Amino acid sequence: MNGRGRYTVKQVAAMAGVSVRALHHYDEIGLLPPAEIGRNGYRYYRREQLLALQTILFYRELGFPLEQVRALVQSPRFDRLQALRDQRARVVAEAERYARLVQPSTERSPI
Repeated sequence: MNGRGRYTVKQVAAMAGVSVRALHHYDEIGLLPPAEIGRNGYRYYRREQLLALQTILFYRELGFPLEQVRALVQSPRFDRLQALRDQRARVVAEAERYARLVQPSTERSPI
């Protein structure tokens, strides 16, 4: 982060574990435009875009196609706090499912 509270596309890519190309693509399709573009042509992101990226990446991890992610996050009814709660519930449910899968067969009920 520089002194202005903004991050370059390279910094965001490194923090989020995505490629610079993915961030450029998200911008190109209108999913995650940068907060600003500098006179040097660099894309700069701020906290709001980082939170949006977190949401996007979570939906991608769940297998949502980019078009569906864009429709969700750009909906006028989209509530980021509720989305985070929903995402947490999905992660908890998935963790519980995995926990059941790794239980010794004697602890599981027969099929």
